[in-house]
Amino acid sequence: MEPTAGRSALTSATATMHRGTLFIWLFLGLSPGVAVLLPLESVRRVLREPQRRWRIIAVSAAALGLWALATRVMFEVAFFAAWGLAHMRPFPDDMFPEGWPIYAWLAAYTIFGAAPRAAIRRFPRKLP
Repeated sequence: MEPTAGRSALTSATATMHRGTLFIWLFLGLSPGVAVLLPLESVRRVLREPQRRWRIIAVSAAALGLWALATRVMFEVAFFAAWGLAHMRPFPDDMFPEGWPIYAWLAAYTIFGAAPRAAIRRFPRKLP
């Protein structure tokens, strides 16, 4: 990519993120991030409490299954939001043409991702 009219390649219009794609990048960061953190939290807890290993593994498997289901639903929401945005004519000239509802969905998805981590930390109850 060549610099044009005094602009470097890093600041050119083609190198920046396209309008309306922020929610996609947030989703693509959240979904594998939580999917990696859940097993890591489980392993840490199993190593700390080996006597409760099978209960911790059961809670972790349930949490990972719920996260997979939530990710599937959120993928469909993000896909249809992106599909609608891509086929919008004329394309809105706003900073966030996708609108606020997709970010509300992402906030709920993030909270739903934090809840299983908290559950793995607390359940099953730790021995005194």
